[in-house]
Amino acid sequence: MVVQVPELAAALNAARQAIKRYCVLPDESAYDAVTLWAAVTHAAPALDVAPRLVVRSAEKRSGKTRLLEVLSLLVHDPVRFADVSVPYLFRRIERSGDAPPTLLLDEADAIFTAGRPSERSEALRGILNTGFQRGFVYGRVEKPNNQLREYRVFALAAIASIGALPDTIEDRAIVLAMRRRLGTETVEQFRLRDAAEYLYRIRQRLDSILSTHLDELSRLRPELPVEDRAADLWEPLVAVAHLAGDEWVNRAWTAAVTMVERAREEETSANTGLALLEATRAIFASCNHPGWMGSAELLSALRRTPEYRGLATELGAAGLARALRPYGVRPVNHRISDSVRKGYRADDLGDAWLRYLPPAEIAATSATALHPRNPVAGGHPTAATDTPEGTTPPGRGRAVSSVGESSVRH
Repeated sequence: MVVQVPELAAALNAARQAIKRYCVLPDESAYDAVTLWAAVTHAAPALDVAPRLVVRSAEKRSGKTRLLEVLSLLVHDPVRFADVSVPYLFRRIERSGDAPPTLLLDEADAIFTAGRPSERSEALRGILNTGFQRGFVYGRVEKPNNQLREYRVFALAAIASIGALPDTIEDRAIVLAMRRRLGTETVEQFRLRDAAEYLYRIRQRLDSILSTHLDELSRLRPELPVEDRAADLWEPLVAVAHLAGDEWVNRAWTAAVTMVERAREEETSANTGLALLEATRAIFASCNHPGWMGSAELLSALRRTPEYRGLATELGAAGLARALRPYGVRPVNHRISDSVRKGYRADDLGDAWLRYLPPAEIAATSATALHPRNPVAGGHPTAATDTPEGTTPPGRGRAVSSVGESSVRH
Protein backbone atom coordinates (compact mmCIF):
# COMPACT_ATOMS: atom_id res chain seq x y z
CA MET A 1 0.00 0.00 0.00
CA VAL A 2 1.33 3.43 -0.97
CA VAL A 3 1.74 5.89 1.89
CA GLN A 4 0.16 9.17 0.84
CA VAL A 5 1.80 12.39 1.95
CA PRO A 6 -0.67 15.31 2.02
CA GLU A 7 2.09 17.87 2.50
CA LEU A 8 3.65 16.70 -0.78
CA ALA A 9 0.39 17.39 -2.62
CA ALA A 10 0.37 20.89 -1.12
CA ALA A 11 3.99 21.46 -2.16
CA LEU A 12 3.27 20.26 -5.71
CA ASN A 13 0.28 22.58 -5.90
CA ALA A 14 2.48 25.48 -4.78
CA ALA A 15 5.15 24.61 -7.36
CA ARG A 16 2.56 24.35 -10.13
CA GLN A 17 1.09 27.70 -9.18
CA ALA A 18 4.57 29.25 -9.20
CA ILE A 19 5.33 27.93 -12.69
CA LYS A 20 1.99 29.21 -13.94
CA ARG A 21 2.68 32.58 -12.33
CA TYR A 22 5.70 33.22 -14.57
CA CYS A 23 5.32 30.91 -17.60
CA VAL A 24 2.76 30.21 -20.31
CA LEU A 25 2.87 26.52 -21.21
CA PRO A 26 0.87 24.85 -24.00
CA ASP A 27 -1.83 23.30 -21.78
CA GLU A 28 -2.69 22.09 -18.28
CA SER A 29 -0.96 18.74 -18.79
CA ALA A 30 2.30 20.59 -19.48
CA TYR A 31 2.07 22.39 -16.13
CA ASP A 32 1.50 19.05 -14.38
CA ALA A 33 4.39 17.35 -16.18
CA VAL A 34 6.88 20.16 -15.50
CA THR A 35 5.82 20.34 -11.84
CA LEU A 36 6.30 16.61 -11.34
CA TRP A 37 9.62 16.66 -13.20
CA ALA A 38 10.91 19.44 -10.94
CA ALA A 39 9.86 17.41 -7.89
CA VAL A 40 11.57 14.29 -9.23
CA THR A 41 14.94 16.07 -9.20
CA HIS A 42 14.76 15.98 -5.39
CA ALA A 43 14.30 12.19 -5.47
CA ALA A 44 17.23 11.27 -7.74
CA PRO A 45 18.86 8.88 -5.20
CA ALA A 46 15.75 6.66 -5.48
CA LEU A 47 15.71 6.56 -9.30
CA ASP A 48 17.08 4.12 -11.85
CA VAL A 49 16.46 6.49 -14.78
CA ALA A 50 16.78 10.26 -15.04
CA PRO A 51 14.16 11.53 -17.51
CA ARG A 52 15.22 14.52 -19.56
CA LEU A 53 12.91 17.47 -20.10
CA VAL A 54 13.29 18.90 -23.61
CA VAL A 55 11.80 22.39 -23.94
CA ARG A 56 11.75 23.33 -27.62
CA SER A 57 9.97 25.72 -29.90
CA ALA A 58 9.64 26.47 -33.59
CA GLU A 59 10.93 30.04 -33.20
CA LYS A 60 12.63 32.37 -30.71
CA ARG A 61 10.84 34.24 -27.91
CA SER A 62 8.61 31.35 -26.92
CA GLY A 63 9.36 31.28 -23.19
CA LYS A 64 11.99 28.52 -23.03
CA THR A 65 14.63 30.53 -21.14
CA ARG A 66 12.04 31.88 -18.70
CA LEU A 67 10.95 28.34 -17.87
CA LEU A 68 14.57 27.31 -17.21
CA GLU A 69 14.99 30.37 -14.99
CA VAL A 70 11.99 29.34 -12.91
CA LEU A 71 13.11 25.71 -12.80
CA SER A 72 16.58 26.78 -11.64
CA LEU A 73 14.94 27.98 -8.42
CA LEU A 74 12.79 24.87 -7.93
CA VAL A 75 15.00 21.89 -8.78
CA HIS A 76 17.67 20.19 -6.71
CA ASP A 77 21.23 21.60 -7.01
CA PRO A 78 20.82 23.38 -10.37
CA VAL A 79 23.72 23.72 -12.79
CA ARG A 80 22.52 26.16 -15.45
CA PHE A 81 24.61 26.76 -18.55
CA ALA A 82 24.53 27.65 -22.22
CA ASP A 83 28.22 26.96 -22.77
CA VAL A 84 30.24 24.71 -20.51
CA SER A 85 33.47 22.76 -20.42
CA VAL A 86 32.65 19.09 -20.82
CA PRO A 87 35.40 18.03 -18.35
CA TYR A 88 33.91 20.41 -15.80
CA LEU A 89 30.47 18.89 -16.30
CA PHE A 90 31.33 15.25 -15.72
CA ARG A 91 33.54 16.13 -12.75
CA ARG A 92 30.75 18.28 -11.29
CA ILE A 93 28.30 15.38 -11.52
CA GLU A 94 30.80 12.89 -10.11
CA ARG A 95 31.52 15.16 -7.14
CA SER A 96 27.85 15.21 -6.11
CA GLY A 97 27.73 11.51 -5.33
CA ASP A 98 24.30 9.91 -4.85
CA ALA A 99 22.42 13.23 -5.04
CA PRO A 100 23.43 14.49 -8.50
CA PRO A 101 22.87 18.05 -9.67
CA THR A 102 20.14 19.03 -12.13
CA LEU A 103 21.55 20.15 -15.48
CA LEU A 104 19.78 23.08 -17.16
CA LEU A 105 21.11 23.57 -20.69
CA ASP A 106 19.86 26.61 -22.62
CA GLU A 107 20.36 27.35 -26.34
CA ALA A 108 21.18 23.72 -27.06
CA ASP A 109 20.47 24.27 -30.76
CA ALA A 110 23.74 26.23 -30.96
CA ILE A 111 25.57 23.10 -29.81
CA PHE A 112 23.67 20.26 -31.48
CA THR A 113 22.07 21.64 -34.64
CA ALA A 114 24.47 24.34 -35.88
CA GLY A 115 26.43 22.64 -38.64
CA ARG A 116 28.18 19.29 -38.38
CA PRO A 117 28.67 17.53 -35.04
CA SER A 118 31.83 18.64 -33.25
CA GLU A 119 33.97 16.78 -30.76
CA ARG A 120 32.47 18.95 -28.02
CA SER A 121 28.85 18.39 -29.06
CA GLU A 122 29.39 14.64 -29.32
CA ALA A 123 31.02 14.58 -25.89
CA LEU A 124 28.10 16.49 -24.38
CA ARG A 125 25.61 14.25 -26.09
CA GLY A 126 27.52 11.27 -24.69
CA ILE A 127 27.16 12.63 -21.17
CA LEU A 128 23.44 13.32 -21.61
CA ASN A 129 22.77 9.88 -23.10
CA THR A 130 24.98 7.94 -20.68
CA GLY A 131 23.59 9.81 -17.69
CA PHE A 132 20.04 8.73 -18.44
CA GLN A 133 20.37 5.38 -16.67
CA ARG A 134 22.01 4.63 -13.35
CA GLY A 135 25.05 2.40 -13.49
CA PHE A 136 26.49 3.60 -16.78
CA VAL A 137 29.79 5.47 -16.72
CA TYR A 138 31.54 7.99 -18.96
CA GLY A 139 35.03 6.74 -19.76
CA ARG A 140 37.99 9.03 -20.32
CA VAL A 141 41.71 8.66 -21.02
CA GLU A 142 43.39 11.39 -18.99
CA LYS A 143 46.78 12.96 -19.47
CA PRO A 144 49.66 13.06 -18.75
CA ASN A 145 49.88 9.29 -18.16
CA ASN A 146 46.93 8.17 -20.31
CA GLN A 147 45.20 6.99 -17.18
CA LEU A 148 41.82 5.31 -17.63
CA ARG A 149 39.11 7.03 -15.62
CA GLU A 150 35.40 6.31 -15.34
CA TYR A 151 32.93 8.99 -14.22
CA ARG A 152 29.39 8.52 -13.01
CA VAL A 153 27.22 10.96 -14.96
CA PHE A 154 23.73 9.96 -13.81
CA ALA A 155 21.74 13.23 -13.51
CA LEU A 156 18.45 14.79 -14.54
CA ALA A 157 18.60 17.44 -17.24
CA ALA A 158 16.33 20.06 -18.82
CA ILE A 159 17.38 21.17 -22.29
CA ALA A 160 16.00 24.16 -24.21
CA SER A 161 16.33 24.40 -27.98
CA ILE A 162 14.91 26.01 -31.09
CA GLY A 163 13.92 23.05 -33.22
CA ALA A 164 14.35 19.37 -32.52
CA LEU A 165 17.38 17.91 -30.78
CA PRO A 166 19.16 14.69 -31.82
CA ASP A 167 16.90 11.65 -31.65
CA THR A 168 19.09 9.98 -29.04
CA ILE A 169 18.34 12.87 -26.65
CA GLU A 170 14.64 13.31 -27.41
CA ASP A 171 14.03 9.56 -27.10
CA ARG A 172 15.09 9.91 -23.47
CA ALA A 173 13.01 13.02 -22.84
CA ILE A 174 9.59 14.35 -22.01
CA VAL A 175 9.20 16.84 -24.85
CA LEU A 176 7.47 20.15 -24.27
CA ALA A 177 6.67 22.19 -27.40
CA MET A 178 6.51 25.87 -26.42
CA ARG A 179 4.69 28.59 -28.36
CA ARG A 180 4.90 32.35 -28.37
CA ARG A 181 2.32 33.78 -26.06
CA LEU A 182 -0.44 36.05 -27.24
CA GLY A 183 -1.04 39.51 -25.82
CA THR A 184 -4.03 38.08 -23.99
CA GLU A 185 -1.86 35.47 -22.25
CA THR A 186 -0.37 37.39 -19.36
CA VAL A 187 2.11 36.38 -16.70
CA GLU A 188 3.77 38.16 -13.82
CA GLN A 189 7.07 39.87 -14.57
CA PHE A 190 9.95 37.64 -13.48
CA ARG A 191 12.51 39.46 -11.35
CA LEU A 192 15.13 37.22 -9.79
CA ARG A 193 15.46 39.26 -6.61
CA ASP A 194 11.70 39.06 -6.03
CA ALA A 195 11.10 35.47 -7.17
CA ALA A 196 14.12 33.80 -5.59
CA GLU A 197 12.92 33.71 -1.98
CA TYR A 198 9.38 32.69 -2.94
CA LEU A 199 10.55 29.83 -5.19
CA TYR A 200 13.34 28.77 -2.86
CA ARG A 201 10.83 28.13 -0.07
CA ILE A 202 8.93 25.77 -2.38
CA ARG A 203 12.19 24.07 -3.34
CA GLN A 204 13.01 23.50 0.33
CA ARG A 205 9.56 21.99 0.96
CA LEU A 206 9.92 19.57 -1.95
CA ASP A 207 13.43 18.58 -0.93
CA SER A 208 12.53 18.10 2.73
CA ILE A 209 9.49 15.94 1.94
CA LEU A 210 10.94 13.79 -0.83
CA SER A 211 14.31 13.22 0.84
CA THR A 212 12.48 11.53 3.74
CA HIS A 213 10.49 9.21 1.45
CA LEU A 214 13.23 7.87 -0.81
CA ASP A 215 12.75 4.29 0.38
CA GLU A 216 9.05 4.32 -0.52
CA LEU A 217 9.81 5.82 -3.93
CA SER A 218 12.50 3.25 -4.70
CA ARG A 219 10.05 0.41 -3.96
CA LEU A 220 7.15 1.86 -5.94
CA ARG A 221 6.24 0.17 -9.24
CA PRO A 222 3.20 2.24 -10.26
CA GLU A 223 0.81 1.19 -12.98
CA LEU A 224 1.40 3.33 -16.08
CA PRO A 225 -0.76 4.37 -19.05
CA VAL A 226 2.18 4.26 -21.49
CA GLU A 227 4.67 1.59 -22.55
CA ASP A 228 8.30 0.93 -23.51
CA ARG A 229 10.66 3.93 -23.34
CA ALA A 230 7.79 6.27 -22.47
CA ALA A 231 7.12 4.13 -19.39
CA ASP A 232 10.76 4.53 -18.30
CA LEU A 233 10.41 8.30 -18.60
CA TRP A 234 7.11 8.65 -16.80
CA GLU A 235 7.53 6.10 -14.01
CA PRO A 236 9.44 8.50 -11.69
CA LEU A 237 6.83 11.24 -12.21
CA VAL A 238 3.92 8.87 -11.60
CA ALA A 239 5.67 7.46 -8.52
CA VAL A 240 5.96 10.93 -7.00
CA ALA A 241 2.31 11.53 -7.90
CA HIS A 242 1.33 8.36 -5.99
CA LEU A 243 2.96 9.75 -2.87
CA ALA A 244 0.98 12.96 -3.31
CA GLY A 245 -2.39 11.21 -3.63
CA ASP A 246 -5.19 10.42 -6.06
CA GLU A 247 -5.57 13.88 -7.59
CA TRP A 248 -1.94 14.00 -8.65
CA VAL A 249 -2.06 10.41 -9.95
CA ASN A 250 -4.91 11.46 -12.24
CA ARG A 251 -2.93 14.51 -13.33
CA ALA A 252 0.17 12.40 -14.03
CA TRP A 253 -1.77 9.82 -16.07
CA THR A 254 -3.48 12.48 -18.14
CA ALA A 255 -0.21 14.31 -18.75
CA ALA A 256 1.58 11.11 -19.75
CA VAL A 257 -1.05 10.09 -22.30
CA THR A 258 -1.44 13.59 -23.71
CA MET A 259 2.24 14.38 -24.07
CA VAL A 260 3.33 10.98 -25.39
CA GLU A 261 0.68 11.12 -28.11
CA ARG A 262 1.64 14.67 -28.98
CA ALA A 263 5.35 13.83 -29.16
CA ARG A 264 4.58 11.08 -31.65
CA GLU A 265 2.79 13.56 -33.87
CA GLU A 266 5.40 16.28 -33.80
CA GLU A 267 8.11 14.69 -35.93
CA THR A 268 8.69 17.45 -38.43
CA SER A 269 11.12 20.03 -39.70
CA ALA A 270 10.57 23.61 -38.58
CA ASN A 271 12.48 24.98 -41.57
CA THR A 272 9.41 25.13 -43.80
CA GLY A 273 6.95 26.10 -41.07
CA LEU A 274 6.97 29.89 -41.37
CA ALA A 275 6.78 29.75 -45.17
CA LEU A 276 3.72 27.51 -44.90
CA LEU A 277 2.09 29.79 -42.34
CA GLU A 278 2.59 32.78 -44.64
CA ALA A 279 1.16 30.82 -47.55
CA THR A 280 -1.91 29.58 -45.68
CA ARG A 281 -2.68 33.05 -44.38
CA ALA A 282 -2.58 34.50 -47.91
CA ILE A 283 -4.74 31.68 -49.30
CA PHE A 284 -7.38 31.86 -46.56
CA ALA A 285 -7.54 35.64 -46.87
CA SER A 286 -8.22 35.45 -50.60
CA CYS A 287 -10.60 32.49 -50.82
CA ASN A 288 -14.38 32.71 -50.86
CA HIS A 289 -14.97 30.39 -47.90
CA PRO A 290 -12.35 31.21 -45.27
CA GLY A 291 -13.78 29.10 -42.42
CA TRP A 292 -12.38 25.73 -43.46
CA MET A 293 -10.39 24.25 -46.33
CA GLY A 294 -9.71 20.64 -47.21
CA SER A 295 -6.13 19.37 -47.26
CA ALA A 296 -6.26 18.57 -50.98
CA GLU A 297 -7.79 21.95 -51.75
CA LEU A 298 -5.15 23.78 -49.70
CA LEU A 299 -2.33 21.89 -51.40
CA SER A 300 -3.86 22.65 -54.79
CA ALA A 301 -3.95 26.36 -53.93
CA LEU A 302 -0.31 26.19 -52.80
CA ARG A 303 0.70 24.58 -56.09
CA ARG A 304 -1.01 27.36 -58.05
CA THR A 305 1.16 29.94 -56.25
CA PRO A 306 4.60 30.07 -57.94
CA GLU A 307 6.62 30.76 -54.78
CA TYR A 308 5.05 27.79 -52.95
CA ARG A 309 4.62 25.31 -55.80
CA GLY A 310 7.82 23.40 -55.12
CA LEU A 311 7.19 23.30 -51.39
CA ALA A 312 3.64 21.93 -51.79
CA THR A 313 4.75 19.29 -54.28
CA GLU A 314 7.52 18.13 -51.98
CA LEU A 315 5.36 17.91 -48.86
CA GLY A 316 2.06 16.33 -49.85
CA ALA A 317 -0.82 16.06 -47.38
CA ALA A 318 1.13 14.13 -44.73
CA GLY A 319 4.12 16.47 -44.93
CA LEU A 320 1.86 19.50 -44.70
CA ALA A 321 0.38 18.15 -41.47
CA ARG A 322 3.82 17.37 -40.01
CA ALA A 323 5.19 20.81 -40.86
CA LEU A 324 2.27 22.62 -39.18
CA ARG A 325 2.11 20.53 -36.00
CA PRO A 326 4.88 22.38 -34.11
CA TYR A 327 2.72 25.51 -34.39
CA GLY A 328 -0.26 23.77 -32.78
CA VAL A 329 -2.16 23.27 -36.06
CA ARG A 330 -3.62 19.86 -36.86
CA PRO A 331 -6.03 18.65 -39.55
CA VAL A 332 -9.61 17.94 -38.51
CA ASN A 333 -12.35 15.74 -39.91
CA HIS A 334 -15.11 17.86 -41.45
CA ARG A 335 -18.52 16.52 -42.52
CA ILE A 336 -19.96 17.81 -45.77
CA SER A 337 -23.33 16.20 -46.60
CA ASP A 338 -22.73 12.45 -46.31
CA SER A 339 -18.94 12.51 -46.61
CA VAL A 340 -16.11 13.33 -44.22
CA ARG A 341 -13.08 15.23 -45.44
CA LYS A 342 -9.86 16.13 -43.71
CA GLY A 343 -8.69 19.73 -43.67
CA TYR A 344 -7.85 22.87 -41.72
CA ARG A 345 -9.90 25.46 -39.86
CA ALA A 346 -9.08 29.14 -40.11
CA ASP A 347 -9.45 29.65 -36.37
CA ASP A 348 -6.83 26.96 -35.67
CA LEU A 349 -4.41 28.47 -38.19
CA GLY A 350 -5.28 31.96 -36.97
CA ASP A 351 -3.75 31.27 -33.57
CA ALA A 352 -0.43 30.39 -35.24
CA TRP A 353 -0.63 33.41 -37.58
CA LEU A 354 -1.03 35.73 -34.61
CA ARG A 355 1.82 34.16 -32.68
CA TYR A 356 4.47 33.77 -35.38
CA LEU A 357 3.78 36.08 -38.32
CA PRO A 358 4.04 39.87 -38.53
CA PRO A 359 0.68 41.66 -38.85
CA ALA A 360 -0.83 41.70 -42.31
CA GLU A 361 -3.83 43.41 -43.85
CA ILE A 362 -6.65 40.92 -44.00
CA ALA A 363 -9.72 41.30 -46.21
CA ALA A 364 -12.74 42.45 -44.24
CA THR A 365 -14.75 39.44 -45.36
CA SER A 366 -12.33 37.07 -43.63
CA ALA A 367 -11.01 39.14 -40.73
CA THR A 368 -13.14 37.44 -38.08
CA ALA A 369 -12.09 34.04 -39.31
CA LEU A 370 -8.45 34.82 -38.66
CA HIS A 371 -8.84 35.45 -34.97
CA PRO A 372 -8.78 32.21 -32.98
CA ARG A 373 -11.29 33.47 -30.43
CA ASN A 374 -13.96 34.62 -32.88
CA PRO A 375 -16.56 32.46 -34.60
CA VAL A 376 -15.65 31.47 -38.11
CA ALA A 377 -17.20 33.83 -40.64
CA GLY A 378 -18.97 32.47 -43.67
CA GLY A 379 -18.27 29.34 -45.63
CA HIS A 380 -18.38 25.95 -43.96
CA PRO A 381 -19.54 25.84 -40.35
CA THR A 382 -17.15 24.21 -37.90
CA ALA A 383 -19.40 23.03 -35.15
CA ALA A 384 -19.70 19.58 -33.64
CA THR A 385 -18.99 18.00 -37.00
CA ASP A 386 -15.30 18.91 -36.66
CA THR A 387 -13.22 16.47 -34.62
CA PRO A 388 -9.45 16.65 -34.12
CA GLU A 389 -7.43 14.00 -35.83
CA GLY A 390 -5.97 11.36 -33.52
CA THR A 391 -6.79 10.22 -30.02
CA THR A 392 -9.19 11.88 -27.62
CA PRO A 393 -7.33 13.17 -24.54
CA PRO A 394 -8.42 11.39 -21.36
CA GLY A 395 -10.78 13.15 -18.99
CA ARG A 396 -9.68 14.72 -15.74
CA GLY A 397 -10.73 14.11 -12.20
CA ARG A 398 -11.18 10.33 -12.24
CA ALA A 399 -10.63 8.55 -8.98
CA VAL A 400 -7.40 6.65 -9.09
CA SER A 401 -9.22 3.34 -8.75
CA SER A 402 -11.00 3.95 -12.07
CA VAL A 403 -7.95 4.99 -14.03
CA GLY A 404 -7.33 2.30 -16.57
CA GLU A 405 -8.02 1.54 -20.19
CA SER A 406 -10.69 4.24 -20.28
CA SER A 407 -7.93 6.80 -19.76
CA VAL A 408 -6.42 6.05 -23.12
CA ARG A 409 -9.48 5.08 -25.12
CA HIS A 410 -9.52 5.97 -28.79
